[in-house]
Amino acid sequence: MTRAQILSGANTDDLGEYRPGLDAAREHGVRHPYVEVGVSKAEVRAIARALGLGEIAELPAAPCLSSRIETGIGIEADMLASVHAAERYVARLLQPRTVRCRVRAAGVVIELDNDSLAALDPTSRAILLASIGRMFDGKTVDIAPYKVGSAFLVGASSADAA
Repeated sequence: MTRAQILSGANTDDLGEYRPGLDAAREHGVRHPYVEVGVSKAEVRAIARALGLGEIAELPAAPCLSSRIETGIGIEADMLASVHAAERYVARLLQPRTVRCRVRAAGVVIELDNDSLAALDPTSRAILLASIGRMFDGKTVDIAPYKVGSAFLVGASSADAA
């Protein structure tokens, strides 16, 4: 009988952040070759460039959409689709370096890199808030600076955070 082994692209930089997916991977025997040999994200990018994959090496990080949902909120396919649509909409409207759409118990937060946040004019802000609100059935929408992993409430439920 052939036994399959699942491998992930996690690297040593991923170990310094709260990543519930790594817990699930461990429970299911997923291996992380880059972690096993001590390779960082910068080293993965250098390897890609050395292999002639420069375009891939320069791609921005793209963590899974479930990382946008606050701890304690059930993850549903339609919610993930809305998060993806919101991020694509903001990317087209503002062309930010970084955008994350976070779903929290208190509403939706669009996080932007500092330069994009500073350049956001009142008209674009109003359009963005109204459009994203419609994507999320009228939920409260806010805009904030980008912060890595801000949807994860480690050791707490969303009710604890409210």
